[in-house]
Amino acid sequence: MAVLFIKNDNFTQNMDMDSLNKLPNIGKALAQKLIQVEVNSTEELMALGSEKALIKIATIDREGVCIN
Repeated sequence: MAVLFIKNDNFTQNMDMDSLNKLPNIGKALAQKLIQVEVNSTEELMALGSEKALIKIATIDREGVCIN
């Protein structure tokens, strides 16, 4: 039996956003920003931590990022 994998970056990105969107307080816009800074899954976000993830987002989008 052969297994065929088709790489489709748009499909993969949508799957990643769906995974991130399931977390509390993460909407579409934040999920997109997380993917832009290469935080592509719930597991990656948990391993990185919320503060470091926001710092990464601040490197691409300085407005609207606030850490208290």
